[in-house]
Amino acid sequence: MMTDEDDFEIEEVNLVQTDADKIQWLVTIVGCSEGVARRALHLGGGDISEAIDHIDKIKDGETDGEEVITVVPDESTQSPSKKAKLERPTELTVLSWNVDGLCSKFIGDRFRAVIREIKQRKPTVVMLQEVVEAHVSPIIDCLGGSYRFFLGDTQVPYFNVLLVYSGDDSPITKIGGESIHPFPSSTMYRHLISVPCTMHNDVTIQFMTSHLESLGPNRQEREKQLEQVLNKMGATDGCCVVFGGDTNLRDKEYQAVINKHHAGSSVKDIWEACGSDSKTRYTWDMAQNTNLRESAPGNKARLRFDRMLIRNGGGSNSLSPRSFELIGQEKLISCDMFPSDHWGILATLRCG
Repeated sequence: MMTDEDDFEIEEVNLVQTDADKIQWLVTIVGCSEGVARRALHLGGGDISEAIDHIDKIKDGETDGEEVITVVPDESTQSPSKKAKLERPTELTVLSWNVDGLCSKFIGDRFRAVIREIKQRKPTVVMLQEVVEAHVSPIIDCLGGSYRFFLGDTQVPYFNVLLVYSGDDSPITKIGGESIHPFPSSTMYRHLISVPCTMHNDVTIQFMTSHLESLGPNRQEREKQLEQVLNKMGATDGCCVVFGGDTNLRDKEYQAVINKHHAGSSVKDIWEACGSDSKTRYTWDMAQNTNLRESAPGNKARLRFDRMLIRNGGGSNSLSPRSFELIGQEKLISCDMFPSDHWGILATLRCG
């Protein structure tokens, strides 16, 4: 059942009043770090318009990934009962989901269902694609207290979002600043978000998400983007890397890139590593998902567009895939639609 805090409307970001609101607004909409937003607001005398003018000047001296937020409290100041609550798991869960923000039909009902899934399942990391500006306020309002969130390029019509759970029971204790890598030849605003994290047992992980070029005729660009993603994954020596997203890749396209450039690579497909269950194969399943039935009648395509990849860093910096499932497969009574035309993919990974 939906609670009051889930009962939001999809709308533009509300006007902000307090300094904390202004800082959060700058982080979310302008796309800077919290530290940069705070300094810019100070230099602008508390005026948000003046602060925006200062941000570029400040960012000239900023390095991607320099900000590190430690989310574990100082246990030396905690009571024994509080320390007991800080026992952290050795498993983490990663959710990737294209939320179909470009479809305005019942967008509020559908995104409320996405938020409910996230709050109920509490994934350690959430990777969302096809997010639009109307989604940002609900993300902040409903998940901002539990998750540290990183937005892609909010100056374009749709973008990616990566969220990292920062509660006391999270297996992740340090969250680094994001890096955004636009794909230079994309005609669809596509980009890669990367966020470094550290688990409580010092396992270091780079989380990445992207939405690769859509539509059949764009195969060449899509394969080029996959090659760039794989190169980024391979460039993080000694670190475990987990990538998730809507790749739009047909199986033969994915295999062509692997065979040509990454044969023998240590990158693994998590669905395959978990046994290639036919029941969880298709993430864009027009035979089961009826959201596009009116716009594409008779289309029964079943494709594995959404993928999750992992490359272990060796030694203790490694994670073992334990399970893989699809979510978002219940039709909403309120609008007779699924939350998205894509199923979400949820993987469980264990240390060692």
